[in-house]
Amino acid sequence: PGRLQKMPKAGGWMNTLKVYMGFVELAAAFKFLSNADIVWKWHLLSNQVFLIAVIAIFVLAALYLIWQTTRSGSRSAFQYSIALLTLVFAGYLGTFLNGRPAGDIMTAILPGYHHEGLVKAFGDQRHYTRHQIVVDDLDGAFEMAKAEGKLVLLNFTGHT
Repeated sequence: PGRLQKMPKAGGWMNTLKVYMGFVELAAAFKFLSNADIVWKWHLLSNQVFLIAVIAIFVLAALYLIWQTTRSGSRSAFQYSIALLTLVFAGYLGTFLNGRPAGDIMTAILPGYHHEGLVKAFGDQRHYTRHQIVVDDLDGAFEMAKAEGKLVLLNFTGHT
């Protein structure tokens, strides 16, 4: 009970947090929309389009935090820090636009296909890797991964 009384009271900061988390939720929704795009073969959210959309969302989230902090007059160092970290994360995502290898975690999040026009706009085509997708052959997938010195990503959740 004593710790509950020490917690900050809900107020303007709670609304700011809800709006910021709405931006994060919108970025997460793009991942699920991307999964549907892949399954239904719409070809709307390629790797680059997905990244551009998510980067824009995080830049807008950071700008919202900066605007909210300056508007309230509080000059909260915490909010500015979160805004800066959000901009850094958006910049980190931007490094994948030029074809830099995405690493294990980002490869699982990003769509597996590229938009050829945007490939030419953002980087050298040699940097864009095409992943071989093996369906219903686990042993064959492990053999191929071992021969190429790569990891295997198992998707056993159905279509998406």
